[in-house]
Amino acid sequence: MIQAIATLKALGCVEADITPPLDLRSSFRNYESAVVVKITSEGITELALAYG
Repeated sequence: MIQAIATLKALGCVEADITPPLDLRSSFRNYESAVVVKITSEGITELALAYG
């Protein structure tokens, strides 16, 4: 789930805070939390295209 949020953040669809694990060499599967703060206008457009 965190990988999906990171992808959406990279695409500019959401603003999100992704808290890395204490060991910064860890992979995404070791990340513990991500909070979506806002769905951007680009994200709203993508949702509208996908779901009508």
